Amino acid sequence: VHSTVVTGKSIAKSIYGKPHTKSYYLGCSTGGRQGFKAAQEFPDDFDGIIAGAPGIAQISLISSSDRYYNITGPVNSTRFITEKMWAAINEHQLKQCDKLDGAADGIIEDPAACEFDPSTLLCKSGTQNDTCLTSAQNESFDMTKLTVDDVEFAIKQNPADAQTWNGDLSAFNARKSKLIHWHGQADSISFTSNSDRYYEHVRSTMKMGPAQLDDFYRYFRISGGEHCYGGVGAHMVGQDAVEEAGDSPEENVLSAIVRWVEDGVAPDTLTGTKYVDDEKSRGVAFQKKHCRYPLSNVHKGVGDWKDPGSWELIEMDIVLK
Repeated sequence: VHSTVVTGKSIAKSIYGKPHTKSYYLGCSTGGRQGFKAAQEFPDDFDGIIAGAPGIAQISLISSSDRYYNITGPVNSTRFITEKMWAAINEHQLKQCDKLDGAADGIIEDPAACEFDPSTLLCKSGTQNDTCLTSAQNESFDMTKLTVDDVEFAIKQNPADAQTWNGDLSAFNARKSKLIHWHGQADSISFTSNSDRYYEHVRSTMKMGPAQLDDFYRYFRISGGEHCYGGVGAHMVGQDAVEEAGDSPEENVLSAIVRWVEDGVAPDTLTGTKYVDDEKSRGVAFQKKHCRYPLSNVHKGVGDWKDPGSWELIEMDIVLK
């Protein structure tokens, strides 16, 4: 990305006869990781960066995926979990955790607060089907089988700094650049907990509290959002040119970063939109104002949960797992 930026700026100057005034970056998944790479190692490249669902801690992420296959096994394994079983697991998760935020809306606002107990899914003796798990499928993963040395060795290899885990954004902050980091809370590809941990890593590395980080770095958790787009929640926040709700800074993350950089107005919330069947032509199903970390949304207990005004922001207890 860096070499492309340098070349692009040079070409723009030669064509227009003057240098650019502002430069922005928007990316998701690997693109989100590349946005953080720019902020960490090439802080002069962009005035504003939007990094969505970033694949940071890349080596750890890949190792975890590989280990996951070892746990569930291939299709013919007794431990394999079918698509219908995943649907049953999701149903039980919602039964246990959906109402933690005060609204039975089919969306778990803060997955980190969900203490899911899979034992409720165990098949009864002599029973095996797609709505329950056998003891082999339900078996707990024993982390002691993976040593610290194994993990450390994998991370230390870190080719081309694939981890992208530098918590020092001082140079990026010094030039008054701005960073909006967002992540769907139903992301099954790039773990949302990595985004929580990275924010806390920056916080401890730079010895800054949320109020200080808010000056240049804001992280928004999009409840019910899948990887980059899609999901049961109000996941459209301007991250994609398709089916956007609007161009206002309140509803569009690109407009939000431009206003923050050029007018000094930082976004306190990002209003997400969910269309009926995810088709704009069918109208808006509901909207929600997604808050910046470490705040969390909780339903007030009155009013329709589909009304953004029926939710309030609270400070949450940070417990990273």
